[in-house]
Order: sequence, then structure tokens, then C-alpha cells
Amino acid sequence: MAKELRLQFVPELGFQADTSFGEAARIGELFNRPEVLRDLLPKEDEADAVDDDADDDLGEGDEADPAK
Repeated sequence: MAKELRLQFVPELGFQADTSFGEAARIGELFNRPEVLRDLLPKEDEADAVDDDADDDLGEGDEADPAK
């Protein structure tokens, strides 16, 4: 290789397989497991409370602004 690149010294090159895609797929599968989804998704009563709080912020005569 040194002759083709005209280098006096050629470093030793080593290659390793990229396992990040496999690791990302494994983590994605974990997030989709029912016991994990149960913990990640908001509970119905908490989701209702969040929706109710959003309505409380509007005063009388205020209109909801979809741009906000």
C-alpha cells in the first residue's frame, strides 16, 4: 500500500463492525414491550388532568390561539 500512496510509513489499519444499528433495534424492541409501554404512556386520569389544565388557562373572552 505504501508504494501506491507514496508514503514512507503506512499505519496499520483495523476495522470493527458497527453494532450501533443492532443496539438501536434492540432498544426499540424494549420500548415496544407491553410492560414498558405501560410505564411510558400517561395514565388516563393523568391525561385528563393535563387536558383540563390547558382549558383553565383561557380567561373569559380569550380565544384559543392554535399558533401558541
